[in-house]
Amino acid sequence: MKVQNLVPFENTELLKEISVLRSKKNELYHKSGPNSPVYLDLALKLDFLETQYIEEKIDHLIKD
Repeated sequence: MKVQNLVPFENTELLKEISVLRSKKNELYHKSGPNSPVYLDLALKLDFLETQYIEEKIDHLIKD
């Protein structure tokens, strides 16, 4: 029987940045609400980084 060893692939730098942005976004939401330009900018950047992370995970899974 052939056993497949999976090595987890994580882009830790990207995950750290996502974590920091989530914290900042939550703080801004409570301070200035969701209509703040800075909040909207962080929300868009966070969405982009989360999409990038998911795409990297999918690409890595497909290549294995």
